Amino acid sequence: MGRILIIEDDGAIANKLLEKLSKKNRHSVKCAYSYASAVGLWNEAEKEGEKFNCIIIDLNISPNGLEEDEIDNYFPIHGILFLNKICKDKTPENIRGIWNSTIVFSAYIDRLKERKGEFDNFNLLELVSKQENVALSNLLNIVNEKLKNKK
Repeated sequence: MGRILIIEDDGAIANKLLEKLSKKNRHSVKCAYSYASAVGLWNEAEKEGEKFNCIIIDLNISPNGLEEDEIDNYFPIHGILFLNKICKDKTPENIRGIWNSTIVFSAYIDRLKERKGEFDNFNLLELVSKQENVALSNLLNIVNEKLKNKK
């Protein structure tokens, strides 16, 4: 059983992922619907000495909690800023582990790729486009593979 953080502001998608991952695969899943709620869930887990084995991020999430210039400069890929925030004050090894455990599930993958030079660990991300016909089943397979490798 793995601990998964889903950052997705579309309730229908978040609920479908929650159902598939928590009920069918018996993973412990938390959902955040904005940047601020994602940071809050992350901080809460760290305080309890827990960690997420997998993070699923939609890039175009509610920017609630971001500075105005971040909102302007990173539209529509605000979700990636969550990784920058949680990686502050972490060791390089921990940062690589976080980025390696992250799956970007978004319709804005191409926009993120255009800016990959801004992110040192970009190549560690798993990218799944919501525009693919088999996106959800593909995402679930990748999650299960990542969690299997964490054991």
